[in-house]
Amino acid sequence: MDYKRGGWIRIAPHTHIKCHGANQKFHLLDSKNIPIAPKHHHFESVQDWMMFSLWFEALPARATHIDIIEEEFPSADDFNFYNISLQPRIPLIM
Repeated sequence: MDYKRGGWIRIAPHTHIKCHGANQKFHLLDSKNIPIAPKHHHFESVQDWMMFSLWFEALPARATHIDIIEEEFPSADDFNFYNISLQPRIPLIM
């Protein structure tokens, strides 16, 4: 049987968030269930997955959308997500 490991996960210590469209960085303070680089978590198989939490410096109360930036010039392995809404979703009542 050919066994293939499932890869690895970690978060860069310089990961930060920004209000979408702005330049001020709000830095990573802590993480839960994901190691901060240079440490890595190695998955046992490609079916393995992990839930994790990240804590950042407080955003301004007026923030409505954020970008999560692990690397300013990301590769396919980096956690960069853009224009994430902070507004609660209101279900439509019909």
